[in-house]
Amino acid sequence: MSMKPMLAHIPTGRSVNDSAGVDQSPPGAWRRVPDHNIGHHELVISPRQVAPIAGLALLLAGCAPTAATPTPGATADTTPSATPTPTPTPAAHTAPEPALDLACADLADPGAIDAALTDAVEPSGQPFADLSAGEGPLAYALPQLGGLNCHWSNGTPEYDDSGATNPDHVALHVLLLTDATADDTNGLGDGEQCHDAGGDGAVTCLREIMLGDRWLNVRAIGVRTDGGSAAALPTAGPLFDAVQSAVTSAADRETSWEPPADTLPIAGRCEQLIDGETLTGIFGTATPLVAGRNMGGWSLEAASWKRLDAMPCQLLFSSADSGVGIVSWLSGGDWAFPSADADAEVVEVDGLQGDDRLMVNCRETMAVQSCSADLAVGHSWVRVTTRAAEQDAPAAYDYEIAPRDSAVAVAEAILARLRA
Repeated sequence: MSMKPMLAHIPTGRSVNDSAGVDQSPPGAWRRVPDHNIGHHELVISPRQVAPIAGLALLLAGCAPTAATPTPGATADTTPSATPTPTPTPAAHTAPEPALDLACADLADPGAIDAALTDAVEPSGQPFADLSAGEGPLAYALPQLGGLNCHWSNGTPEYDDSGATNPDHVALHVLLLTDATADDTNGLGDGEQCHDAGGDGAVTCLREIMLGDRWLNVRAIGVRTDGGSAAALPTAGPLFDAVQSAVTSAADRETSWEPPADTLPIAGRCEQLIDGETLTGIFGTATPLVAGRNMGGWSLEAASWKRLDAMPCQLLFSSADSGVGIVSWLSGGDWAFPSADADAEVVEVDGLQGDDRLMVNCRETMAVQSCSADLAVGHSWVRVTTRAAEQDAPAAYDYEIAPRDSAVAVAEAILARLRA
């Protein structure tokens, strides 16, 4: 029987102190893992403590933000006009190139991949977010930095709609950050291990290693083994060795990618994007909302976000450890925006200029509906993901606005702030 996925975080003891008094918890990200320890010094919490948002995990345990409580009262138009027309074609600008003479296809021979995994896999052609907060624009942080985010899969989802681990899911995921420093790694050391992924015989193996200034993370899901996780590493090892060898031997390339000169910059301050009064007005909650960070942990992915000053912001209740959504972005990331769901609903709102565009897509995971509004603005990409109120939520944390409307309203408010 498969098990509910859990969330783990890797405490760092580090804090980020936003001048508005909101961002006072360690920066980082929540890793979606089953009931095991896959990383370094992890703290596992049960899914009953989190509000799942279609692959996004909001932190519902830890310290609540200690910012001064904003007063409700702001209002926002939550019913912008929607037009289910085809996705507009963006004005393309050049995508970044890898800093190494290395592509995903060069990392391992298909035969080596097939020998290590229980099912055939194919390259997905899209980066994969190992951390749930990193879906959307942040999945492209590593490529924008000249690194790699490579993913092969047998086409089955990692989790089913109830959040249970899918034992049939087989995949290979490779992350690479070039010119990494001790500040990037935040004290994480080299290591490798295998574990039972979900109690159904499926085994996942991981290797994380610094190769000079090249930080490599390789994860294989569905490793061949006749003796459980204890016997899986010899099978995964040759594949990991092949990937490691390819990274070690790859030559540096001369790269000079820069976003367009007129890119609208987005800094790491949550208050730059939206204020608590506006949030509270959109959701109409009795308990004020604030935009801040209440996450902990560290990883290669989180290091790439920090490099780009793009640690995601949560939309949190000011007096509790729960929230209603999350905002992520990639300044200069409009080059990757076409990866947003091409079947999403195109939405027209006030404030869109030139090549700006807004699309919204909704999903239901673990019986909770959530919606993501993807905003291309000034050559940057912003994603807002919000969820429906929990069933039987206390009156202080209840709200009626549908996630589609709240995601669009928050995106529209962010657009107004950035264009002001």
